[in-house]
Amino acid sequence: MDKDNIQNENESNKENTLEVIAAIESVDDDTWRIRVMNKETKEVAICDNILEYSAFLQEAVSKTSKDYFKATWFPSNAKAEHIAQVREELFKYQDELAQLDQIMKDGEES
Repeated sequence: MDKDNIQNENESNKENTLEVIAAIESVDDDTWRIRVMNKETKEVAICDNILEYSAFLQEAVSKTSKDYFKATWFPSNAKAEHIAQVREELFKYQDELAQLDQIMKDGEES
């Protein structure tokens, strides 16, 4: 594939991509939240935890007719410890989903 074809494919994919943008915000010393926006619908949500953020993403994907999905994190002015907490919770949530997926696969093999 030559350079022009790659560029044309990238432009086509860009138009066919649902993009959701998010930023972590510090609410107070102990609390953070995620402000997230579906760029297709301009819907904005304030998520107080990873489950709410995940639900927003799932709903956005389920309602779009686009073939691709991109989640973008904007730079944050949140406290470093809050950014670290969100990151830790995202990884923990991802691990929990992977464990559930494995349980489902193991159940299918039985």
